[in-house]
Amino acid sequence: MIETLDELSALCRKMFFNSLSFFASKILDKVEVPGPDLSPTEASFSTLQLLRDILSTQAPSKKAISITQGHLDSKDLEQIVKALSEPLLQMCAMSASQLPPADMAAYMVNCLHAIHSVLSLFPFTSTQLEMLGLQIDAHSDTLVSEQAVSILQQGGIAEIYQIVNELPSSNNTPLSQIPGCEREQVRLALERFDVFLNSTDTNTLQQVQLVQSPSIRDETIKRARKMTAEAYKTIYNAILDPRNIYSDPHTLGLRSSDQVLDLLA
Repeated sequence: MIETLDELSALCRKMFFNSLSFFASKILDKVEVPGPDLSPTEASFSTLQLLRDILSTQAPSKKAISITQGHLDSKDLEQIVKALSEPLLQMCAMSASQLPPADMAAYMVNCLHAIHSVLSLFPFTSTQLEMLGLQIDAHSDTLVSEQAVSILQQGGIAEIYQIVNELPSSNNTPLSQIPGCEREQVRLALERFDVFLNSTDTNTLQQVQLVQSPSIRDETIKRARKMTAEAYKTIYNAILDPRNIYSDPHTLGLRSSDQVLDLLA
């Protein structure tokens, strides 16, 4: 009797994991396109719900976790997480592959955060949580960069920053004599940027606004503003550098990077 029960248990376990593998293969057969709100797809939510239901049955919560008799052991639980989370991540990456950079970053942040939120309920997922955190950070970095570039472009100083930032260290030509950075061009650009800083219109990318985690969204905006202020500081220092021969540079309407940061807030 015991031997028979052991065999039945092993068979049930094998069938269970085969079912998970089949489910995982099905979600990769037809990858959905993200909607305009860049939220996880229905297939993502259904997979996460299945994962949560299975794990909740075996491990109710972090506060009440004990692998008791009749429950799957910790290795089985880790295998379940791997069996569903890895194809889910693959599906998200596939559905994001044709999106523009900012859309892709926002969509992946939303997907990864959704997965992270489910796995964070359980104490045996620390490895996966660490990996997801790193991926969220990487895609957040893309959003920060895209947001900062957008502010520089809207503010009219992106071209000047690009020129200043890409000048080789061996350059001996004064910045004021480089096309696009002549004194009048710089004055007009800084004037436009000043108008932009004092405008009441939002300067946050739509993709950043669609990030569903308030903490990640707020941190992205904060970091992008800081990156923008640092870019402005690069221009500011270049204009004040005597080697670049800008006559009366303080009459160009320069602001400190701290002032820029305050106005962007």
